[in-house]
Amino acid sequence: MCRDGTTLLVDFKDQGNMLEVRERDNGGPLILTAPTQGLQYVAEGATATFADGELRLQQAGLTERICKRATR
Repeated sequence: MCRDGTTLLVDFKDQGNMLEVRERDNGGPLILTAPTQGLQYVAEGATATFADGELRLQQAGLTERICKRATR
């Protein structure tokens, strides 16, 4: 759950070097990559980092989203 009330679905792929981020209501994924685990994930117009149990997603033209992991 994100601080702005949205929910993001996040999948790690390629041994943790690729991140697929989807909004619950939006079917298309945002795909970000990192050269190795622990570094910033990037895509055209977007970055994502993990720190202190939070995902920080920045996309061009949008407010930064800060989300905490919710387990099912």
